[in-house]
Amino acid sequence: MPVDTRRTAFAAIVHPAIGIGPVRFGVFARDVVAALGTPAENRIDEDGDQLLAYPEVGISVFSFDHEEDMRLTTYELDRNSNAELWGLRVFRVPRSVISQAVAARGLLFGPEQDFGGGETLFQLRSLGLDFYFEGEILSALTAGVIFSADDAIQWPTAT
Repeated sequence: MPVDTRRTAFAAIVHPAIGIGPVRFGVFARDVVAALGTPAENRIDEDGDQLLAYPEVGISVFSFDHEEDMRLTTYELDRNSNAELWGLRVFRVPRSVISQAVAARGLLFGPEQDFGGGETLFQLRSLGLDFYFEGEILSALTAGVIFSADDAIQWPTAT
C-alpha cells in the first residue's frame, strides 16, 4: 500500500484547547479524513462515539462525540508520535523537562494520580491536557476541549 503523503506531511503540533496540527476541535470525521487520509481504524464505540485511529503517526484515537453532533472533542497520542508541545517533542524528553515547560508557563499540574506499576497521570485541566507517564517517560497524551464554569464546551474560535 502506498504511503499517504497527507500523513507524512502531518505536523503533529499540539495546540491546547484548539487541536493538533491543522485538525481543530469541533470538526467532523470527514474533515480529519480529508487531512490525513483513510484511517487504520474507523469504528463506533459502545457509547456511540466515532473513533478514528492513525497509529503510523502516533494518533491512537480521534474521538467524535455523539452528544456533540459527532464533532471532534478529544484525541490521544502515543509514544510513536513526534508531537510537539511548546517546542518540545514531548515523547522524546523526560518528565522533568515537561514539568519545567509547564512551570515556565505559570501552570501547575493537578494532583498526581498513581495507577500502580509506575504509571502516573498528571493533568492540566485548564488546557484540557492529560499526561500519562510510565516512570519518567511520557506514554500517552490526551487532549480535549475545555469547558466553561457552566460545563459548556468552549469550541476553538475561527482564525
